[in-house]
Amino acid sequence: LPYTIYLTANWNPTYLDMNPYYVLILGTPLVVQLKINLTLTIAIALERTLALLFPVTYRKFPASKYAMYCLLIGCLLGTVDLVVQFVLTSFHRSPQCGAFGCFISKEFRYYMGNSNMAMGFVVIVLVTFLIVKLHVMQRHSEMRRISQPSVKESSMFTQ
Repeated sequence: LPYTIYLTANWNPTYLDMNPYYVLILGTPLVVQLKINLTLTIAIALERTLALLFPVTYRKFPASKYAMYCLLIGCLLGTVDLVVQFVLTSFHRSPQCGAFGCFISKEFRYYMGNSNMAMGFVVIVLVTFLIVKLHVMQRHSEMRRISQPSVKESSMFTQ
């Protein structure tokens, strides 16, 4: 939101030249938010996996501490991304460009893209595992229900 306010306040339809210091500093919430979001998504998928594979352990699991630690890890990873951003990026003007990506270095774009892609891949693997596991559990439950006679059928033959 701060970046959007700055962009709107300095909008010029004929010539756009934004201060790189403002853009890079006001764009930091975006960088941190992306990493925190991915970290928490992975944490939720891991928690769901634990619930499916080890339900007793999941019941004993301290959910509030887990959530707090996952948020702290996400903040730490977001801070690492910010440090890498400011180490790899030099402050330079980008006339006629209002996008955050115009002000960061190619190296940082490469790093951020690959690190977020790797975390996204972990999310895809975990969610795929969860879907397959739920499907197998549903089929197993249906097979068990089909193989057991219903109460109505079994009571027909009792005297």
